[in-house]
Amino acid sequence: MKAAPLFDAVEASDPPRPLLLLGPGGRSFDQSVAHELAMLPGFSLICGRYEGIDHRVREHLVDGELSIGDVVLNGGEVAACLVIEAVVRLLPGAMGNASSTVNESFGASGLLEEPHYTRPAEFRGWQVPDVLRGGDHARIARWRHAQALHRTIRDRPDLIEARGGLSETDLRLLEEFPSVTYP
Repeated sequence: MKAAPLFDAVEASDPPRPLLLLGPGGRSFDQSVAHELAMLPGFSLICGRYEGIDHRVREHLVDGELSIGDVVLNGGEVAACLVIEAVVRLLPGAMGNASSTVNESFGASGLLEEPHYTRPAEFRGWQVPDVLRGGDHARIARWRHAQALHRTIRDRPDLIEARGGLSETDLRLLEEFPSVTYP
């Protein structure tokens, strides 16, 4: 993409800053970056197409670069949608339950989410764990945390390391509540 039309468009529209380029060399976009962007009064995205954009845009127009991962796309539109989706859901009022963004994967705990179940309590012979049907909300919260730990240890041990390892409380929960079976 040519520099002149991009400079002209940005200068004519004066979009909210920071103005971020989506590309492979940028800062890795993750949940913490989504939180940072959600705290800003606004931001704007530029995405290239096919071979990218004139390097002068990167050098003199944008404020930074974001990468959604080590993948190659035809254009940055899908990456832009991913960034927008992750940020907008963090804005006040975007989610029906404000605590949803705290208790999900990569939320405040830094863990993957625990398994979720719906009704009926039995489906094709598979049961919802008894603890979830018992009504003891403190026990349910402990079970959920233990299952999040089990899942994270199995699927993303790097997240456990990033938290500084397992605490004594974590170890007790893992002992108290065995892992549910995953496919």
